Amino acid sequence: MKDSYISIVIAYLMVTFILVSSMPIEGEKGELGPHRLPCPPGYENYCFNGKCVHVVAQDEPGKPCYSCICDEFYIGERCGTLDLTNPGYFLKG
Repeated sequence: MKDSYISIVIAYLMVTFILVSSMPIEGEKGELGPHRLPCPPGYENYCFNGKCVHVVAQDEPGKPCYSCICDEFYIGERCGTLDLTNPGYFLKG
């Protein structure tokens, strides 16, 4: 009984992971969503390899929160690191 419960939980987690990982990233299709706005002028180069967004929900008084939506194969706070662990990078033609 315990083994079947564990198998069901593992199957559920795997299906959830597959469904979530296949969802488009918010902002990927030109839609930033209700809590994200384009960054103001002057922040065009804030993200090294990505797009700057103003995350309104994370703002503190007098301190706006800016974040990056990284280009494919880039990771990090400002998209400055090439993710060589992504096998798709080596298959890119």
